[in-house]
Amino acid sequence: MILDNQFFDHVFKSDDVYFGLANKIKSFDKISFLQNSELAVSIDSRTINKNEIFLALKGDKFDGHDFLLQALQNGAIGLIIQKNKIDYLDKFPKNLLENKLIIATDDTYKKLVEMAKYWRNSFDIPVVGITGSVGKTTTKGMIDSILFAANIPHFTSYKNQNNEIGLPLNILKIQKSAKVAVFELGINSVGEMDRLVDILNPTIALITTVAHVHTEGLGNLSSIAREKRKIFKNFNSKNVGIIFGDKDILDEFSYSHPIVRFGFKRKNNIRASKVNLIWDESGNGLIKFVLNIYDEKFPAHLNVDNEILVHNALAAAAIAKVLEVSADAILLGLENFKPVSGRFEKNVLKNNKGIIINDCYNASPESMKKSLLAFNKMKAKGLKIAVLGDMLELGQKEMYWHRQIGRTLCKTPNIDRLILVGIRAKEISLTAPLTLKIDFAADSQEALKILEGMLEENSLVLLKASHGMGFSNIVSGLL
Repeated sequence: MILDNQFFDHVFKSDDVYFGLANKIKSFDKISFLQNSELAVSIDSRTINKNEIFLALKGDKFDGHDFLLQALQNGAIGLIIQKNKIDYLDKFPKNLLENKLIIATDDTYKKLVEMAKYWRNSFDIPVVGITGSVGKTTTKGMIDSILFAANIPHFTSYKNQNNEIGLPLNILKIQKSAKVAVFELGINSVGEMDRLVDILNPTIALITTVAHVHTEGLGNLSSIAREKRKIFKNFNSKNVGIIFGDKDILDEFSYSHPIVRFGFKRKNNIRASKVNLIWDESGNGLIKFVLNIYDEKFPAHLNVDNEILVHNALAAAAIAKVLEVSADAILLGLENFKPVSGRFEKNVLKNNKGIIINDCYNASPESMKKSLLAFNKMKAKGLKIAVLGDMLELGQKEMYWHRQIGRTLCKTPNIDRLILVGIRAKEISLTAPLTLKIDFAADSQEALKILEGMLEENSLVLLKASHGMGFSNIVSGLL
């Protein structure tokens, strides 16, 4: 964001503003060194940069006001705090507060949202919102690659910062030079999409798919679809919605605005045909397919070995088409795409014992099933080992969905060994093939020990679990 007089007067008009330990100031001109400066807002005192303002949020476990001193010591250019916490500053060394902007407000989260809305509304550019049960971050990564290939200045939100805190923080990072901005919106409870859309106000929006994810907070598939469709709630004839046309629960709904459909069926505007996974002698995969964009056909390929990603490629191509990006740039962007960290990401095991497929950022019944089927197709000279952990937030049917994964394993004969991690994952063993040798672990640390004793030369390992299972510990232990 650019913190200038106009921004300041609009957003902070009802707040107490201080410059260092001076009395309240009325005019932003008195701190002219900040005018027209590119600034950002951070809520993490550990990683704050010198051009960032630290905003103290109070959460269930931590209160950001307890880290004000650390933020100043690490170079924060200013602080946004609650008015009832202003006395905290009396305890700090005066030199740390010198030339610092201090804004005291009634509610720091509401102020974050107000700042984000103001900055968002200062842009008259396409703003893309991506939601869906799975595939948001990968789709965003692909459209990012396409926009780079097209030489279009743009902003894409960082990693998977897609909730009610991450979204406004990312909006404040949009650079003035951006011609397109792309965000993902993630929800796990009813009503959350309403709040995210009110903050972002997207002009183009896409739903990757609808699946049994976060059912504990979102309910059944119909309820999930209803919540996801709220991303279009402010749309009119000038806005374009993009949906996965193969999903009837999305396709059969009556929309009041233009819709672009992507998928594999002929009815879709953007579709793939003749999908072919090719392997080289080193075991690396390449996916070739025909990309159909309305009536035109183009030979396309992805430098990945997971056919699931063709779905994301179609979604990204649909966004690009709405943005009027050339077919050449779409094809080049897809070709240049590299898998996102933690999403079917290939890494070499230490001591060259083989390859690890890090797909453990998160897990749902649909994504775990597809990962296992893709893993089954991969070439391996040694043992193929699947390490599966609990899928969280599935509500009352969580055990049922884990048993469904066991049934999927009946279709993956090329997997040699299975390690199940967590109480829920044990249910997988009840329906898994009787011939499949299974080990059990209580947590990720125990799983790592079992896996290390199992590895042999040229092993191929899949890691898949919900983020809360801590499988990142296994990844760091193996690399």
